[in-house]
Amino acid sequence: MSDPLWTAREVASATGGLADGDFSATGITFDSREVQPGDLFVALQGARDGHEFVQGAFASGAVGALVSQPVSGGPFVLVSETLKALEALGGQARDQAPQVRRGAVTAQGQGEAVLGQLDGMRVTHSQGTYLAWIDVRSKGWANPVAEFEAGGVGLSDGADFGLPGYVRLNFGCPLPQLEEALARMVAVWEKPHQ
Repeated sequence: MSDPLWTAREVASATGGLADGDFSATGITFDSREVQPGDLFVALQGARDGHEFVQGAFASGAVGALVSQPVSGGPFVLVSETLKALEALGGQARDQAPQVRRGAVTAQGQGEAVLGQLDGMRVTHSQGTYLAWIDVRSKGWANPVAEFEAGGVGLSDGADFGLPGYVRLNFGCPLPQLEEALARMVAVWEKPHQ
């Protein structure tokens, strides 16, 4: 068995949350489809409320959940906002592992966390890069780059790289700039299409 990544007590301490039960997590995910035995499941809220998937995460082997409302089925840490708590966990992990490339971990994790919660949008996880390939085919847009540019975000057209229906986000930038770009992308995605 792997060494624990986080215990319930450590999660509560890092996030300012309240632990209800005990666990030792060996991994962490916010996508219930990717839960591995031993994972901590983070119930993010976006187009879909991650709390809807907590029971399934426990059934798939999650040992605990990071939530903003009490849940049943397993131990959890209760926080006011799960995305901010996830960011706090990332910050503490970075501080404990100075050899980690800070920009890539922070930006990539935040980009995947925010965009991965949008209904119909899929972010392809990349290792060791400052690029994210984002599948936007579910929108049926003829020109996805133009849709995002109209919202103030410049992305690369996946068709230029043999991936029509995808856009490429370069998140190798200062965190405030990334946060603004992500907020604009969410606004474009959730805007009713004319």
